[in-house]
Amino acid sequence: MYLNLHILFSFAAANPNRDDAGSPKSIDYGGATRSRISSQAMTRPKRHSFEAGSDADRTFRSALVAEKITELVEKLIAEAGDTITEQQTAALRATATKTITSLTAKDREKEPKQPKRRGKGAATEPAAADGDTETADADEETVDGPKATLIWLAEKEIRAAAHKAFAGITAGEPPALAIEDFVQSQRTDSLTIAGFGRMFAQRPDLAIEAAIQRSHAFTTHATVSEVDYFTAVDDLRNVDRGAGHLGINELTGGVYYWHANLSVRQLAAAWAGIDRPDAAARLTALFEALMLALPTGRQATTAYHTLPALVLAVPAKLPASLQTAFETPIAARNGSGYLAPSVDGLVREHTRTVAALPSRFRPARYAGTAADTVTSGDHAQPAGSLEDLAAWCAEQVLAAAAQLS
Repeated sequence: MYLNLHILFSFAAANPNRDDAGSPKSIDYGGATRSRISSQAMTRPKRHSFEAGSDADRTFRSALVAEKITELVEKLIAEAGDTITEQQTAALRATATKTITSLTAKDREKEPKQPKRRGKGAATEPAAADGDTETADADEETVDGPKATLIWLAEKEIRAAAHKAFAGITAGEPPALAIEDFVQSQRTDSLTIAGFGRMFAQRPDLAIEAAIQRSHAFTTHATVSEVDYFTAVDDLRNVDRGAGHLGINELTGGVYYWHANLSVRQLAAAWAGIDRPDAAARLTALFEALMLALPTGRQATTAYHTLPALVLAVPAKLPASLQTAFETPIAARNGSGYLAPSVDGLVREHTRTVAALPSRFRPARYAGTAADTVTSGDHAQPAGSLEDLAAWCAEQVLAAAAQLS
């Protein structure tokens, strides 16, 4: 089973996701330019919101994981009333670095350097996959060791690595650490990692496929970026105080549609905690984060903290986006704005989708600030509050997971 989420949210002047020129991201769809927020920009605040707002284990995506492991080992040794020499610390750091970087970078100490070939048929190194790693090495001829890159690990995994290294050091052994000492193959205790997926370029056997697929958010209607011209006042000048600084920002806004779907089968396969007593609470917190958290770009000067106008949750046998509801740009009718016709368009598209494959969909639930404008039907019923809807989503996932075992 899949749990499909369809979310409409709206804000006015903002720039939540910028391109390399600082302009709001956009996309052409249905013959009109729409404002867009990338799936990556949508995902990160939801991931952080879930971990900060619940008792879920924290995760860290960083190039400094080896340093963190070294620090934890030093702390464990100090707590044990022992000391570690500078030579031992250096050996530990080198071991941790080599182990961690082996996840994403080839060990060039073991591989002879190959001259680059130019022109037709030139051999190139495969680029790193889009996800938890960055780009492949830019110049193999000048790189002498594994490239440090972002590694995503759960706090529990980092601590397991530190305890393994600590046990070896206290036993008088040289520092030794293997990936298998702290990373499970295709399974994790972290709901965050199980939900959003994790890959290691050089260890595909340890990869965890994301249980949650996320779309880019885009406006249901055509948009145009507005230029915000501003000046800053120089408090210590007596003349021309308002010209201490001149600048411009680009702003956008509108009603956005965002889709995500959760594969129950993949979640059950990847998340070791799905059978635990606190699974319902953790899933509820995750769904609340998916529904509520927004990107934080330029929040300090635009404060676009809005609740979703509508969240439609649809259990189904397949993932199904409703983005085609807005292939024809929504037009404001008689001063109604874009929100009301966007809600109507989403509900109509859901009804059409269910009618096309009625055996694949189960009755849906919805909530949100505009939920009272939805006409309930056989295909969707009000869930009450957004908190109630998140709890209902968690119940649906756990009930479907129980049927798999």
